[in-house]
Amino acid sequence: MRVAWTLTDLSTGTPETFTFPINPREFKPPSRTARITTVLTTAPSGGRVFFGGADDVGKGSMSGAVTTAEFKADLDEWAAKWWPLVLTDDRGNEYNILIEKVEWERLHRATNRDRYNYTITFLEVT
Repeated sequence: MRVAWTLTDLSTGTPETFTFPINPREFKPPSRTARITTVLTTAPSGGRVFFGGADDVGKGSMSGAVTTAEFKADLDEWAAKWWPLVLTDDRGNEYNILIEKVEWERLHRATNRDRYNYTITFLEVT
């Protein structure tokens, strides 16, 4: 049984949901990147002092295939939203994301003129 990925827009008060007709093929979930600064001391022993701050913003990406003009138009519309969306994967994991960039690659097919590959990069917001 296929569990579809979704994007949910909570900005309107009534949640709107986009369901992926084809789940992404590849997914890199947002990862943690610590923000650490080191400074050398002026002492003759030359020790280091480490400063840790808030983590950098997590970045992730997903990519997959589009096989219809409707799917491409819907994904373009949702990717143009500049406010946070909730991405839910097939395992029920949820990520609050801001879509940073969408890249399209058109694949020339005699049987399907609407065949594209896409890559979406996003930032995780809390």
